[in-house]
Amino acid sequence: MFERALNGFFVNDLILFNSLRRGGYVARGFVFEAPDLTNSSIADL
Repeated sequence: MFERALNGFFVNDLILFNSLRRGGYVARGFVFEAPDLTNSSIADL
């Protein structure tokens, strides 16, 4: 599908990829889960 992750922007309750022009994408209903860094090394923190 895509060779690399697209840059997205948070707009209200949506994620907007590219722009609102042709070729842009809008996503809704996403869940953001941050990784648990409790036991990670100092270098990773």
